[in-house]
Amino acid sequence: MIKKLIYISFLILASCIAIPIRNYEIDKSVIKTNLFEKSIKILFFEDLRKGENINKTAYSFIPFFISGNFELNFPESDGISLNTPFKYYFADILKKELEGNYNFKSIMLTDDKSIITDYTIKGEISKFYCERKLYTYGLSFYGVLLWYLGVPAMANECEIELKLDLMDSNNLEILSKVYSDKKIVYSGLYYNINNLDRVYSHLLKNIMNVIKSDIKKNMIE
Repeated sequence: MIKKLIYISFLILASCIAIPIRNYEIDKSVIKTNLFEKSIKILFFEDLRKGENINKTAYSFIPFFISGNFELNFPESDGISLNTPFKYYFADILKKELEGNYNFKSIMLTDDKSIITDYTIKGEISKFYCERKLYTYGLSFYGVLLWYLGVPAMANECEIELKLDLMDSNNLEILSKVYSDKKIVYSGLYYNINNLDRVYSHLLKNIMNVIKSDIKKNMIE
């Protein structure tokens, strides 16, 4: 029975390695706000995260351990995650979301603060953390049985916290706010077995919707 449990665990882990990255879906407004005379630059956010990725999933194969976990302080370097530095990934999504809702004279991604534009977006990333768990329920007979009964075999929980500043051409603050959200996705033998990466697009979409709403309220047209 234990050999069977290990074999099924291996299959689940192997399937996760092959999970295709979910494409983030950009919302496009039917009627865009015209800002033809305005330009905006998005500076890549400063990444303030610390730590490293720590893999403790082997604990799930030790008797009496309910689960093993993988602590990801930098989830983008993981095999089923974003596969690109988060500050670049986030900036690219923000640019595309703005392009889908506004007609700017120009919109650019840059690290060059000296470029003069009507608006500037900058910020800091204080957290993008994920914890992935593999549940074996103590390597007991009930571990396999519970999987067949539909209880979770794996979970992927992520949390994001970042600060965004919107400045005008005089470097005066129009908007400054901290955004955060957390989401978890469970998978089992009968559900979400290849969908653990959905947590990333869902989490980013939730935060991006709030950011877009705040920008719309504060943007000077």
